[in-house]
Parts: sequence; C-alpha cells; structure tokens
Amino acid sequence: RRSSPCREDPRRSPGINERLMASWAAIAAAAGADDDEPTTWAAVATAPGDDDDADESPPEAEAEASTDATPTAEELEDLALGLARVWALGAKLAPGTEYALDVQGYASRDVRRGPDYAPRPLFRHVDAEAVAQPTFGAFVALLDNYEREVGRKERVTRAEKAEESRFLDLVIETPPMRYAWAYLSAKRRAPSSKPAFKRYLGSLWFRLVASTRHGPPDSSGFEHVFVGEERSDTSAVTGCHNWLRLWLEERSGALDYRGYVAHGSRRRPAADQRALALAFAWRDAEDGSVDVKPTTTTLLGTSPELELALYTMAALCAEEGDHGKRVATFVVPKEDDDDDDDGMRVRLNCVLWNVDGGHTIRTAYPSI
Repeated sequence: RRSSPCREDPRRSPGINERLMASWAAIAAAAGADDDEPTTWAAVATAPGDDDDADESPPEAEAEASTDATPTAEELEDLALGLARVWALGAKLAPGTEYALDVQGYASRDVRRGPDYAPRPLFRHVDAEAVAQPTFGAFVALLDNYEREVGRKERVTRAEKAEESRFLDLVIETPPMRYAWAYLSAKRRAPSSKPAFKRYLGSLWFRLVASTRHGPPDSSGFEHVFVGEERSDTSAVTGCHNWLRLWLEERSGALDYRGYVAHGSRRRPAADQRALALAFAWRDAEDGSVDVKPTTTTLLGTSPELELALYTMAALCAEEGDHGKRVATFVVPKEDDDDDDDGMRVRLNCVLWNVDGGHTIRTAYPSI
C-alpha cells in the first residue's frame, strides 16, 4: 500500500477506539468477497435508453420503497432544491457533540515559513461510534490505494478494485445516493438500471486519467478530491477536500493544521459551521518531505455517501462556466431550529472531463 491513512501518534490525540478500528478492518476484509470479477472502470457513456439490465426496478421505485427519496417536480426544475434534499437525506455528525473543532487563529500568508497561529490540532473530538458505519469503513479502506505523488503511474490491484466495488455497492443503497440516482435518471443524466449506474459512478470517480499533459494515468477524481495528491516540483498539495481524511492524517501526526482561511475577513468560523477553508502542512511518510496547502475547503461531519451524491449531482447537472467549472449553490440550514438565520450558502465547484467518450470528475470542492 502506498499511503497509509493513519498510525496513531499519542502525543496528538487519544487512541482511536478499538471497536471503531475493528469495524473498519472487518469492512475492509469483506470488500469484494462477492466479486468474482472486480470491475475495471472504463469510459462509460450516458446515452439515455442505452442501459442494459432493463428489467431492473427504476430508481424512483426503489427509492420510494426504502425511503421518501423521490425528487419532486420542483426539485427537478431547481438544482438548489435537489441538493438541499440530498443534504437533508444524508447522514451527518452533529457539531459540538459528535465532532468538535478548535479553529484557533487564521492562517499565515506564508504557510511554510510564516508564523503558526494554530498550534493545536483542528479536531478537538470526533465520536468514534458515529463514524463506525459501513460506508465510513469502506471509504477508509480506499485511502491507502494511491500513489501520493503526481506523475507516478497508478497500478490498481484486484483487491483494490474489489474495495472500490464494495464501496459503491454500499453507497448506492443509502438515501442520498438513491435520491441522486433517481434525480439524474429523471433528467436523463445517468442510467436507470442499478448495474449500469454503478458502472457510471465507477467511471466518474475511479477511472484513472493523466493529470498532466503526456503523463501516465496517475490520478482519479476520488483520489484528487477525497485523498489528496502532491506535486513534487512545487511541494504543494492538490485536492484533499474531505474532513475525514484530514482528521485521520492529523491523528497520525502527519498533518499539521495551520489555521482557518477567511478571504477578505478574519472573522472566526462559527462552531456549527458545516464547511471550512483552512491551511495545512502534510508530511510525506515516504521521503519525509513536508508539502503545504495554503487553502483547501471541506464540508464538515458529512458521510462519504452524502458528499459523493452532492458532488455527482452538481457535476452532472450544473451549467458549465469559465474554464470548464460547473458551480451549484444550495443552502445548508442552521442546526438550531430556533435560529432566525436562513442558513449557510454553500457553493459546490466541479470540473467534469470528457475522456474517450466517457465522463470523469476531475475535481469537486465546496466554497462558502
């Protein structure tokens, strides 16, 4: 394995709950147990009506049978409403109780050489029981499957393909992804059969592409967004927009939080804020080098399936703008129902590549 997700550093935080680690290990061991032939994520086109397995139940029927996750006519007309519905359906840790942050000071302009206004870890507490869920475990099993350095050809093993397949199998059964599937199918942006939709998700997120001109297939949307990569020529981190990844790396002692980022203002983020811009330094276990990211943005407390559903819908349904970026905005309601504030507006920024006749997500991240 190329990039170990976590080995505990007791100086940084208490040990991860043994039950949590056992749960994740069991899920990783079970990955692919039913897959005699793990899938290779080739380019998948989305031509409506081109689905195989047409006798499968349509996503609307499956969603309605399991939970109230069928898009309304209003939601199909307004992507912001659809994304808000996904947010409502998705599993989330409760701020202040199931996770708590210590945001401290704002990030220095020079993250590498400037003063550190955040000497303590970002994550004060994460409830181990809250993340001891199947999709979390299957997500964590994927984190050590990648070469960190951009330009190194990825070699995907049979076991790693099985882990990807297992993760998608679990995610597709969750309410937010069932809703996203029904939404995309209704708008003819994704296949309507479950096997074809799984293959399309695999192509969108796990298909390997060359991140540099004339380079080898060294990256995927999942690796860039959820794991993070390193440009050795500039010692810069690219991607890495997932809070769970940041938490695990911080717990291991590899990631040093350097403060929050507030463009145009040094206003401290609210304790229950569901997205955060931050800076960090990240040690490479392979060569000991330290790479930096002056600004990254991440949602907070969200489950893997919730983020995957949000980004997939935004990438496939938002209008393409400058430089190929697709931007969708929705409102995250306040945690306190008694608060008069309407909530926080979150922008989802995505780039969708068309490679060999198929789509793949190159990046996806929130901004506030």
